[in-house]
Order: sequence, then structure tokens, then C-alpha cells
Amino acid sequence: PRTFLIPKSSNRSLHLQHDRVPHFYDLLHCHEEIQLSLITAGRGMYTIAGQPGRFAEGDVYLLGSNVPHVFRNDPRWYDAQEQPVAEMYSVFFGNDGLLKSLSLPEFKGICDLLELAQRGLRLKTAQAKALRERLPSLWSQSPAQQVLQFLQMLESLSGIENWEPVSNHDSPLLPRQADYERLNDLFTFVMDNFTRPVRLEEVAAIVHLSPAAFCRFFKQRTRKTFVEYLNETRVNHACRMLVETDLSIAEICYACGYNNLANFNRQFRRITGTTPLIWRRKSVKPAEISLTP
Repeated sequence: PRTFLIPKSSNRSLHLQHDRVPHFYDLLHCHEEIQLSLITAGRGMYTIAGQPGRFAEGDVYLLGSNVPHVFRNDPRWYDAQEQPVAEMYSVFFGNDGLLKSLSLPEFKGICDLLELAQRGLRLKTAQAKALRERLPSLWSQSPAQQVLQFLQMLESLSGIENWEPVSNHDSPLLPRQADYERLNDLFTFVMDNFTRPVRLEEVAAIVHLSPAAFCRFFKQRTRKTFVEYLNETRVNHACRMLVETDLSIAEICYACGYNNLANFNRQFRRITGTTPLIWRRKSVKPAEISLTP
């Protein structure tokens, strides 16, 4: 993926970035710094370490060093007439700054959390309520206060047991630099077209490969087949729809690109371990977790 260089200051351990834009940066990329991000406006699809999913307002993501990722907003954020806003607060930190102080034994819990972040971690909306207030407040503080409060936040976050690993792999799979444009095109195509039937020949043509060569290319660079990636994208979207809408399961099935309810139920169970009906019934808001030190 494209490697980003996060701006560095010789007298700052943290780099704070507040994005309030029509839509988030939508090309696959990575950077050396660890990233903690809070999304306060905007919805869409992400790909993190080759794993697709949905993001929404209030979600928190902790991404380890060099984890490839992209957050692509839903189509309405690209509509000039609607003009919705995408907003994200992010803190970046690396080996040449804050991480040096975390070598102390008192910070073992934080170090364990950052090690898990190599898979990409997500904290859902209800669990991140306190962080929605504390993270943006960093922007109004002095540099020393920023570091102290951020360490307190990391300490509180390290005590949360139900972070969701985005990927099943401990280390990021870094595609070759020459492949990032192909992967961007493929991920963008899936995000824009997963709601309709997708033919393998159609996707292979995007990157100018035969279907067989394309299947090898995709598996080598994402650790999964294209069909697995497409089904995971569809099922992740279905999970959101089951919670956020009153549509029937059949309606959600067809809205996510399936033309067969039995296949939808089979793929849903394979990926989530349960059925759409049980998922909907059990999708209650988890207890909110305090981040007070």
C-alpha cells in the first residue's frame, strides 16, 4: 500500500490530526506510527489488514504500525448536492517518541494492547462514549498535558476486554508497493458494487488478469479468496442493517447482493457463527465503559 509519512516534530511525541472533510481519504495506505482514531461523523466501509467491515459515528480504531487500511465513506458522502460531513480525530505516535516511555513495567497493559493493535482493533459506539469527550479535548491542551492525558486514556483502554480484533493475523500483510493501485481499485469496486451480483471475470478485468491469475494475486496479498472477501463485506453490511433497520431478513439479504436466502443464511452463519435472526435478537447495546483514570 501507499506509505504515508506522518509529520514529525522534534519537540512533540504525539501528532494530532482533526479531519472534517466531505469524505475520508479513500486510498489504501499505511504508516509507521500507531494510530488511535475516533470517528465522530460519517459512515462507510473499511478495509483493515485485508479485512472488510463497516464503520459508523462513534467507532474507535487502534491500528498498529504499518497496518494497511482505508476508510471509504458511503456514496452519499460523494454527492455534491447532499454535502454531508466526515469527521475523525486521530492521534499518531511512534518508536521515536511516546513508545520509549512505555518500556517501564508499569505500562505492560498498554504494551499488550498495542501489540494486539497489529491486528487492527475496533471499539464499538456504546463502549467508546467517554472517549468521544476526552479525545477531542486534547486539541485544547498544552503539549505536556496532551501526553499525560493520552497516557491515561491508553491505560483505561488497556483495561477493556472486549476490543474486537479486525484481522485474525498477528502481523500486517504488506503488499508490494507496485500492487497498491490494483488493491485500491479492487477494494473500491467491492465497496461500490457488493449490493449486486459480481462476476469473477468482471473483477479480474479491473486489474487486467485472467480469472485464475487474479485469484492467485488476491489470495497471496490478502490471505483470503476474493469470494471470501466479498462475502465478508456483504455480511458485515448485513450485520449493521439488522441492528439499524427494521427491514426483514429477506429484504436485507437482497439489499446486500445475495439472490438466494439460503445462501445468505449459510454465509452469515459461517462468518458470524450464528443466524441473522439470532444476531438481531442479541444485538443489544453493551454496558458503557468509563475511561476515567
